[in-house]
Amino acid sequence: MTNFIKKYWFVLLCSIFFLVFLGAYISNNQQDVVKAKQVDGKDLVFSIADKNYTADELYEVLAPSMENPLAIMKFERLVMEAAYEFTEDQRTDAKLTAQQFIQGNRAQYGQEIADKELTKIAKAMGYESIDQFEEYFLNVAAQQKMMMDHIKENMATTYDVWATKFKPRLISHILVKTADPKNPTQQEKDKMTQVTEALKTKDFSVVATEFSDDSSASSGGFLGEITTTETQFVEPFLKAALALESGATTSDWVETEYGFHMIRNDGSTSEDIMKQTDFLSKYTTANPTFRGELMLQLAQKANVDYSKNPEFETILKQQYGLIKGEQK
Repeated sequence: MTNFIKKYWFVLLCSIFFLVFLGAYISNNQQDVVKAKQVDGKDLVFSIADKNYTADELYEVLAPSMENPLAIMKFERLVMEAAYEFTEDQRTDAKLTAQQFIQGNRAQYGQEIADKELTKIAKAMGYESIDQFEEYFLNVAAQQKMMMDHIKENMATTYDVWATKFKPRLISHILVKTADPKNPTQQEKDKMTQVTEALKTKDFSVVATEFSDDSSASSGGFLGEITTTETQFVEPFLKAALALESGATTSDWVETEYGFHMIRNDGSTSEDIMKQTDFLSKYTTANPTFRGELMLQLAQKANVDYSKNPEFETILKQQYGLIKGEQK
C-alpha cells in the first residue's frame, strides 16, 4: 500500500520539498552568510543583477499561484472526512508514511529548521501542525483507492477505452549491438544465432541476462511499461513492441540504429497493467478531468452547498479542468 501511495502525490511533495529546501536555504544563509541582512527592514532572500528580492516580494509572487490549489486541498480534505470511510490499513500506512516524510526532512535539514518550515506548509494546507501530515497522506491514499475502485467497477468505459488508445504493455528485449546494422560482422551474426538457439530452451529473461548488450540485461532485459506515447524508443522498436500480443516474442530480429533486438511482450492484460505502481498516474494524465469528476461526485454525496459561494464552485471546476477559465 505504501508504494501505491507514493506514485500519485509526488508532484505535491516535490513542491513541499522545494518549499522546505527554500526555507532551509534562506534560514541557513541568514544564519551563516548574510545573517540579519535586510533591505528597508525586510529580510533579504537573494539578489540577481544587483536587484534585491525580499521575503515579502517572494511571497507576493508565490501566494496567488498557490491560493486556489491550497483552498481546494482543504475542500477535498473536508469532503473526504465527511463522505469516505477510511480503513484501518489506510490509517496505519498513512501514519508510517508521514513519520518517514518528517524524519527524512529532519535528517536532511536538522530538526529545528525542518519542523519550522513543515509547520508553515502544514498550516498553509489547512492543518494545525506537522502531526497532521498523517491526515494528508490518508486522504491521498483514499483518493487513490477511490479512483482505482471506480476504474475496476467501470472497466468498459474507463480502462478499456484508455488501453485501446494507448496499448500499454510490459516489454523486455535482448540487444545485439552492431557497428553497422546494415553490414553485421560474422561475430555479431554468430551471437544472434546463439541467442536464437538459447531462446528455444531457456526463459527469455535468462537469455537476456546472458547475452544482451543493453544495460537492461541486469534485470533480465526488462524495460518496463510502454504505450503509444513513448518517445524514448526508436520507431522500428516501438512499432514491433506494440504489435505483439500478450506473452509473445518477435518471430525475427528487429533492426534499429543500435543493432538487432528480440522483443517480448511480458504482459498487456488489464491485470498486468493495473498492478503497476505508475498505472494511475498514467491514466489520470490521459484523463485529466477524471479525479475532479469523482471528487465532485463525493462532494455531492457529502451534501456540499455552494449557494453561499458560487464563485468557489466555479474555481473548483476550473482547477479540475471541467470548465474553461483561469487556473492559478
